[in-house]
Amino acid sequence: MCRSCRAWVVWCTTAKGKKMPVDAEPAADGNLVMKEDGTVEVVPVGSQPKLHLSHFVTCPDRREWRKK
Repeated sequence: MCRSCRAWVVWCTTAKGKKMPVDAEPAADGNLVMKEDGTVEVVPVGSQPKLHLSHFVTCPDRREWRKK
């Protein structure tokens, strides 16, 4: 759960090994596929069913969490 907006997120690992919060619910304009091993892959929007968005895109408090 996001500590700011209280939305449900899943913590995934990017191809570069960084942790990234991903919205738990699929989105029509999503571009991330969550794999069973806990990694996330960027794919073209609409290329697969059940694509997700990074929570950094949808969180209303995202600016508070940005690293300077």
